[in-house]
Amino acid sequence: MVGTQNGLNSVDKNNKVLNYLFDKNQDAGFDVLHLYEDSNKVIWAGTKSQGLFKRVNNQFLKVPLQWADKEITTIHSIIEDGNGMLWMSSNQGILKLNKDTEQILSLNQQKDGLVGNEFSDNAVLRLPQDQLVFGSVSGISSFNTTKIRTDNYAPDVLITNFRTTGDDLLKFNDNNVEVENIAFAKALKIDHNQRNFTIEFTMPSYHNLTSKTYEYRLNGLEKEWNTTVENKATYAIQNAGDYNFEVRGVNGDGIKSEITTLIIKAKPAPWYSWWAFVLYTAVFIAVAYVSLRILKSRTRLQEELKYEQIQLQRNRDINEAKLQFFTNISHEFRTPLTLILGPLQQLLADYKGTNKMYKKLLVIESNGKQLLQLINTLMDFRKLEKNQFEIHAAEGTSLSF
Repeated sequence: MVGTQNGLNSVDKNNKVLNYLFDKNQDAGFDVLHLYEDSNKVIWAGTKSQGLFKRVNNQFLKVPLQWADKEITTIHSIIEDGNGMLWMSSNQGILKLNKDTEQILSLNQQKDGLVGNEFSDNAVLRLPQDQLVFGSVSGISSFNTTKIRTDNYAPDVLITNFRTTGDDLLKFNDNNVEVENIAFAKALKIDHNQRNFTIEFTMPSYHNLTSKTYEYRLNGLEKEWNTTVENKATYAIQNAGDYNFEVRGVNGDGIKSEITTLIIKAKPAPWYSWWAFVLYTAVFIAVAYVSLRILKSRTRLQEELKYEQIQLQRNRDINEAKLQFFTNISHEFRTPLTLILGPLQQLLADYKGTNKMYKKLLVIESNGKQLLQLINTLMDFRKLEKNQFEIHAAEGTSLSF
């Protein structure tokens, strides 16, 4: 098997060339920097930009390499020590890998005593008594793996500060008792305008200070652990409620400490508090009551208006009936009255009797005409009510009185 800048190539028993770490669609492969076969006959491949690969069932599977919050993508060389651990030079230092669990146990860098963090490809040598030598652009780094002791103790993380909106929170709560040192507090309360905060913490260990990392999470907001090399965590929460902050330290040998917890009780905004909702309920009830009163008043006014309209229509119907009655009576009076006045006027025209009787006939005629005029006036009023009265224009002379 041969590693190239364009993947891995091997020849099987039938002289057929097999390609690994090669993308046929893009016609390109990974740049392989080092191939290594361990004591269990497992082949490991380090690449320039894709990290580490392990051969499993005639396939190369990627082994994710993550340290703190950074991914290791370049593996320059690989070698195994007497305890079956793999040591690799990378673009971030020399790392120790447990090949069974595929977990990084430690990462040593220039600040830990190496000549540099950039190493040369395929430049590694194992000397007797597990003395390893790695070559780099700045020289060689050599160490004895048997003399590197594993630190199996990781002290508990201490929370040192709680900052919100740029200010330190000076008072904390421990079982409903205020304390001034957050390291002794188990819980704290924050107002609605303090939900953007930063928690500072530290792991009191002076061994391999540069290699320790932290894992933290805020239950109630997230479930996964966050990894960082910094000693602080920043959050911005939106909702009120109880949150449980958890943090633990990881020393340079991958040993994790116990979890340190801090309960954060975020108070609701004043407009979300219980008394605010009581006020909202009272206002709603008041508005509903006033609206109901207005609705009832409007309904009553509509009913009164409807009743008045019914009464008005009823009065109109009564008046109409009265007028119709008087009109009918007028017609009944007018016909016989006309029949009376006609012969009476003829009688007056041909009368040759006494003057006294003639005057009496004139009185009868005058009263008959007056009665006929009243009947005609009543009928004209009826026409006016029915909009049947016509105005006739005529020429005449206006005399001043």
